Amino acid sequence: MGDLSKFEFLRPSAELCELLDPSAMDVKVGKGKNAYRKIFFGRVFDDYERAQLATFEEYLISHSLRRPAELCAEDKLRFCYAGKFDCAKAFTVCYVQQRA
Repeated sequence: MGDLSKFEFLRPSAELCELLDPSAMDVKVGKGKNAYRKIFFGRVFDDYERAQLATFEEYLISHSLRRPAELCAEDKLRFCYAGKFDCAKAFTVCYVQQRA
């Protein structure tokens, strides 16, 4: 690898990093099905998201589908968002991601 010090100027300063607090940023924009979430990990899910996670789990169980590799709730929610909260689409996205 080459010398990475020439790219040091791209790194934000420590003062700037302190100003960019993720809790102050827009973690989620919108509500319900039309929401868009930017940060999944380390955040509390709202009631709609928790309900959709439970629905996705029930979908997997009721259709006797093998669960994807043990995923955390954050990853499952990402797949739900990718499938527009349609369980069949979310499972397809998850399955394709697991195979890639």
